[in-house]
Amino acid sequence: MLVGAEQFFAPSGFTRVPDGRVSLPGPTDPTRLLWQALRPGGLDKIEGELGAPL
Repeated sequence: MLVGAEQFFAPSGFTRVPDGRVSLPGPTDPTRLLWQALRPGGLDKIEGELGAPL
């Protein structure tokens, strides 16, 4: 998961997070929130607000 330009990171396999699926604390442009599954189905259950690990 990263915040960046889709056209730059798409060749590396990153895609835009579907609208409303994940949010970050603080102001973040949701159109720049990108992710990439490390294995098939790896992002299927990811949703909600992400934060720093405890």
